[in-house]
Amino acid sequence: MKFKAFFTDDGIALLDKRFLPAMDKVGRLCHVYLTPTHAMLLHNLLGPTGTGPDGGGPQCVAQFAKDLLFREYSVSSRNGNRVAFAVDVALLHRALRSALAVHAQSPAAGDASAAIQVKLVNKLPAGSRSASPFLTFETKGARSAVVQDVPISRPLSRSDVERLQAALDSAQELPQTLVQVPDLPQLQSLVDRLKNVGDLLTVAVTQYGDLHLHVATSLVTVGSEFRKLRILGVRATGPVGDQNLSASTRTNMAIERGEALSVQVNMKHLAKSLQCHLAKPDCTFYGTLVQVPDLPQLQSLVDRLKNVGYLLTVAVTQYGDLHLHVATSLVTVGSEFRKLRILGVRATAPVGDQNLSASTRTNMAIERGEALSVQVNMKHLAKSLQCHLAKPDCTFYGISPGGACLTVIFSISFQELD
Repeated sequence: MKFKAFFTDDGIALLDKRFLPAMDKVGRLCHVYLTPTHAMLLHNLLGPTGTGPDGGGPQCVAQFAKDLLFREYSVSSRNGNRVAFAVDVALLHRALRSALAVHAQSPAAGDASAAIQVKLVNKLPAGSRSASPFLTFETKGARSAVVQDVPISRPLSRSDVERLQAALDSAQELPQTLVQVPDLPQLQSLVDRLKNVGDLLTVAVTQYGDLHLHVATSLVTVGSEFRKLRILGVRATGPVGDQNLSASTRTNMAIERGEALSVQVNMKHLAKSLQCHLAKPDCTFYGTLVQVPDLPQLQSLVDRLKNVGYLLTVAVTQYGDLHLHVATSLVTVGSEFRKLRILGVRATAPVGDQNLSASTRTNMAIERGEALSVQVNMKHLAKSLQCHLAKPDCTFYGISPGGACLTVIFSISFQELD
């Protein structure tokens, strides 16, 4: 694996003044991902079971065209000329600033001969018997030439690079509706105040251009609403008379009509993501996305539902919906994943179903013979989900004819390892 390039003046200024300070606030470690056309800084894309940066927290993607950051850019590997490795963001930023300080001493600063070079090298550290990888910065000043070595992880294997690319593709899938927040510092101030109330924030985005945020505890519900924001993507006209309703009622009715989506997020994770204001963006959009559940996410859901009851009802529809819920005499709690990838028999969901509740929609699909439902022991399902340790490429769920059992299929592709 090889990488070598010279920084452009605009590129190094962007990293130093904007993006590295923002990435450092999001997390201590990030992945640097280099392809023939782009250079990227990625945080938390591989998740808690990934190689490199520890999981948890928000995902963050900063993608640059190679010509913006570098000139004489060269990257090569046996994996489609793609290279990825983990690095400490603070160390990377410190080396970059030192290189800039030396570079500023050069009378030819800005000329090609005085440019800052960066490359991947293997060196033998003092007292070590084996070479270690480093990201090396070479800078020439008026009176000195400085070489700085930033320690990095071993470059990711071919399989991990493929996983990183798949996670990147998934992370770049945009929600159907995005709303623009006009004042990022104002939103950050609101989140900072709500952090003192609770740990979970409910965020709802409507197709009318409304952004609703609230924290609910057993004693109080506190929140705020931003209305009539700029919309990108799917939009709808708010029903006449809705303006006379409370924000929570209006949002719940929009969700029932299929014209809004709501999600609960960890308050600390959202606060970290708002540190992107350090990158001085021109505009900021928010949206909620229906996401295919990965195994750790599904396992986390099952772990929470185990505290409610012993039996989990699982329904799979031919429209690509997976519905899970636990019902007791006091409460019914569950979750739904919609428009998932389908293998086998599929059907088109009837027009108007999106305006119904998840349970009503599922029951009607069962009556039409376009869905099956089964009850499973919560402990048995939790055990089956331990197969995530095998790191499958994809997971499929189905119910056998007659609803006798839940079938879980894990797919793993084998390929040559680096």
